[in-house]
Amino acid sequence: MLIEKNLDAQTIKEYFNQKRKMSPYTLLKIGVICIAFGVALGLGMMLEDITYKEFWVPFSLFTVTGAGFVIANLVSLKLEKKDENNV
Repeated sequence: MLIEKNLDAQTIKEYFNQKRKMSPYTLLKIGVICIAFGVALGLGMMLEDITYKEFWVPFSLFTVTGAGFVIANLVSLKLEKKDENNV
């Protein structure tokens, strides 16, 4: 694909040598999501034991983990914006 764009060898070499910059908050996002998943699993299992209904685990996994994704994204955006203002 790069050759089809008529790029020279030096540009192609630079493209492959550049490192993908990882967000400094990637591990924070993963941690928040893992915590939300663990809380959801525990909550679902407790609710199953209390109510004897089998839908609590998948319900809580999807809802709480989804909320974890949203929270992780919002926290990351807030911290990235704070970093941009401090620079």
